[in-house]
Amino acid sequence: MERFARPHHRRAVYLTVSSGIALRTADLAERSVPVDAHGLQGEVGHLPAVSTAPEAVRSLTCPCGGTGHVSALAAGPALPHVAAALGVERPEEVREALSGLLRAGDPAAQRLLATVVEPVAELVRTLCCLDPRIDLIGIGGGYAEGLGEPYRAELVRRVSEVRSYADRDPDRAAGLLRLCRPGEVDPMAGALALSRGALTVTKR
Repeated sequence: MERFARPHHRRAVYLTVSSGIALRTADLAERSVPVDAHGLQGEVGHLPAVSTAPEAVRSLTCPCGGTGHVSALAAGPALPHVAAALGVERPEEVREALSGLLRAGDPAAQRLLATVVEPVAELVRTLCCLDPRIDLIGIGGGYAEGLGEPYRAELVRRVSEVRSYADRDPDRAAGLLRLCRPGEVDPMAGALALSRGALTVTKR
């Protein structure tokens, strides 16, 4: 994520949407990644999902055994289960077909995309509300990167919604969010920065 940061950026977040969902925040001024006493940070996939989907979707089971978690609705393996709960035809084939259906403007596919993006968008809105120093949020992982522009557009649309006086700059989302392309974020680069002392892990 550092390659996309600008001198005025204070904190950068990387949110991975793949087989699971997690995020990491780096304080760019301190050159640090804060973690808790157990070395953890940002296990957001197991938070309750904020969703307006039908109960059949909101009650889906997470791989951890819980129900209604963000990962249960928005991670890659959840896609056919969400599709089935929404009544999409041939849900077992939706993983391979979704990109093409979205390009064709299929209404069921668009509803499915909106459903799986909504919990991620709500995470982003909460992040920005709780930490106003976040200036860059990168979205990566095979699931989000594979869907590409339709995923980014739906995410920006939802994060840009004006719901109250707190949403003073609806256009900010487009500049705040960056959907990473495959290979743009290299986890080894972060590991190398840690090994060289250019980036530290700090326990809070």
